[in-house]
Amino acid sequence: MHAPEQHAIIAGLPTLVPAGAAAPPQQPPLPQPPQVEGLAAEAAAAAAAAVVQDPAFEGFEGPEKTLEIDLLRGAGGEADADGRCGLRRIPREQWNELLDLAACKILSTVSNEHIDSYVLSESSLFVLSHKVMLKTCGTTTLLRIVPPLLAAIARLGMKVEWFNYSRKNFTYPHKQLSPHQSFDAEIAYLSTHFPGGEAFMLGPLNADHWYVYDWSSDESAAPGALEQSKDVVLDLMMFDMDPAVAAIFYKGKEAGAPAAAAVGAAADGAGAAAAAGGGGGGQQAAGGAPAEEGADAAPADAAALATAGEATQQQQAAADLVASREVAQRSGIASIFPGALLDGALFDPCGYSVNGLLFDSYFTIHVTPEPQCSYASFETTTCLRSYSSLIKNVLQVFKPKRLVMTLFTDDGAKKVIKEHPFLARTLDVPKIGQFKMKGHSTSRFEAGHTCEMCNWVLDESGEPETSPERRVRKQTMD
Repeated sequence: MHAPEQHAIIAGLPTLVPAGAAAPPQQPPLPQPPQVEGLAAEAAAAAAAAVVQDPAFEGFEGPEKTLEIDLLRGAGGEADADGRCGLRRIPREQWNELLDLAACKILSTVSNEHIDSYVLSESSLFVLSHKVMLKTCGTTTLLRIVPPLLAAIARLGMKVEWFNYSRKNFTYPHKQLSPHQSFDAEIAYLSTHFPGGEAFMLGPLNADHWYVYDWSSDESAAPGALEQSKDVVLDLMMFDMDPAVAAIFYKGKEAGAPAAAAVGAAADGAGAAAAAGGGGGGQQAAGGAPAEEGADAAPADAAALATAGEATQQQQAAADLVASREVAQRSGIASIFPGALLDGALFDPCGYSVNGLLFDSYFTIHVTPEPQCSYASFETTTCLRSYSSLIKNVLQVFKPKRLVMTLFTDDGAKKVIKEHPFLARTLDVPKIGQFKMKGHSTSRFEAGHTCEMCNWVLDESGEPETSPERRVRKQTMD
């Protein structure tokens, strides 16, 4: 694997800070267990080989279905006992019930002053006081969450201002469940809840394209809200990753063993202490007056087993945390937004998700490393004056051969962005090569939002677009 080289490249890029924001605090160094790298490489290679040899595995639908709901300001602002307002008043237990309808569950959560971030079994959920963003992959039934979520919003005394659903065309459409069998079916379903919405398709019909359903309320936003808003969502959907990069995202028991031993020592000690305590108690009983056979043995054994089981769970959780952080560090993901609050999960046997919080914006990454369906996505709501360094940074991490890039902006964000990411027809990425634009589509929505979609393909000829050899050959062909 090329993890050290990747990290050196990324570390050399400028730190990315949202427009108008102060520099973020630095996170403490992630733990690096000794002598894990070689074992991790061997384990990842073995896991990857096992997947390749499985003839029953057709592929996994990595590209996500995404919905965003923005609520009108000025309602539902009352804070709960924890100081949370609006949608953030919905407890985790209720989100779990809603997500059951989408066939996914919450794995972990972190929060900052502005956002509650949830890593899901299939992608991510982000909750702000007046906004919710939900991404799910695979065969999840994302839109089934809409009716009960709208009911929960109404109970909070809040109203929907803007709804948007989007997804790339499916790779395995025959695997999808209702109402996701087709975009026509999704339109019909959404029209019952958001009548009058508009449906769009961006990109070529016979290649990668992007579906969007957009709805806006007739009620106006608060005076000045649109001028102050800087809503942006940049999404990179990357295909055909470098195999050495993909191997990083396999979970190998051999790779995790040193990390588990290093971080789980305290849990081991707790389990041993619990076992010793149980044994001591039994010896003490045996040394005193004879007890009725089995009278206290079962409760003591059960308590010891429960304590040992809890210690084992703590050890496994600690090992999983180290594995996730190690992947973020080795892959270079941890350096994309230095200082971001990260929460990730490395799946068994493979796959990876991580959410990152930075002030009032987020980023999220999801990786499907199997060679049949190699895919990684990167999404962020961070508003930057230029996305050039960020995009190259992300591409250097995953080294894809094909890229679909989408960009949502409102009028406020357009004023901040000084260097539009779709203006150039080529994208030169150090250590990878040149990506060529294969098409660019744009649609503008009623609420002042604009969505853009662009396909890029890595030029593997080894000659840049502006090289003398390329110009000579092009003139000859013309």
